[in-house]
Amino acid sequence: MIPVYQTIVSDESKGVHGNCFPACLASIMELKLEQIPDMQNTPSDWFNILWDFLINNGYEFYGTGTKEDVYSYSIGIDGYYIVNGSSPRGVKRGHAVVFKNGVMVHDPHSSGLGVLEIWNYFMIERSLIKGK
Repeated sequence: MIPVYQTIVSDESKGVHGNCFPACLASIMELKLEQIPDMQNTPSDWFNILWDFLINNGYEFYGTGTKEDVYSYSIGIDGYYIVNGSSPRGVKRGHAVVFKNGVMVHDPHSSGLGVLEIWNYFMIERSLIKGK
């Protein structure tokens, strides 16, 4: 995991969505933020964009887990996974951070405050399909 910081922060009054999730994805995949597709500005199609990107890069999305399971999940990408939760800055869409072994290890926001309450986590793992 190589920490990547978000370059866009949410400003709901202007309709701007932050890129914390792409920054988390870049972090756990050890890519540059510019290599991650723009998902935050495509609210109705973000999952298809994510799915295609993961498959084309040798990863798979296995689903989301509940906040009750977030502390026991340990597969992820080398043990790292993305957690979504309520933002300390009051952003309604929430905030994404990186966890490992049930502990936050990276917040892509410069404040480093993480999330106030965990909503769910994303199970992204290396593909089991040979050749991916």
